[in-house]
Amino acid sequence: MFIHEAIKEAIDTTSTIRQKSWRECEIEFILTDPIAMCIKGKQPTFWNPTPNDLMADDWEVVE
Repeated sequence: MFIHEAIKEAIDTTSTIRQKSWRECEIEFILTDPIAMCIKGKQPTFWNPTPNDLMADDWEVVE
């Protein structure tokens, strides 16, 4: 799904999102304002998406 679809679904279920290709890296995005990137075992940092991130269609909701 596209990022806007994943965000909409995640907000409804208070979940996080990630790209499927990032599963192994254990990267998830917390829908705060601004969006925070969370890597397992590290402090969250703010995320600045690239055009490729915004156009990707492999976003998923992580519950």
